[in-house]
Amino acid sequence: MHAAFRFQTNRGHPFDDVSEANGISTGKGAQMSGWRDSAACLGYDPEIFFPSPNNTTAVRQARAICGVCPVIEQCGRFADEHQRIDGYPLQGVWGGRLRTGKRQL
Repeated sequence: MHAAFRFQTNRGHPFDDVSEANGISTGKGAQMSGWRDSAACLGYDPEIFFPSPNNTTAVRQARAICGVCPVIEQCGRFADEHQRIDGYPLQGVWGGRLRTGKRQL
């Protein structure tokens, strides 16, 4: 792990707020559990993965964590298949890509 990213917390998974276990509907029977238990982002502050699209340094930090993730493909596929979560556009860094709810960067 890169030294700049050694500020993990015990907060849980960054995307806990979008899991069905927390009562938020992702539609289409979305399943996030399983693969996300192996995600490199597990334990990081969730704010890292929801940077302002204009903050290129913050976007690079999130992507760097994704870059060493063993489940980056599953995360990206989940984001590709679920453009909306609880009625809101999917946003943040998922599968190593910044998603703004309007277009993928």
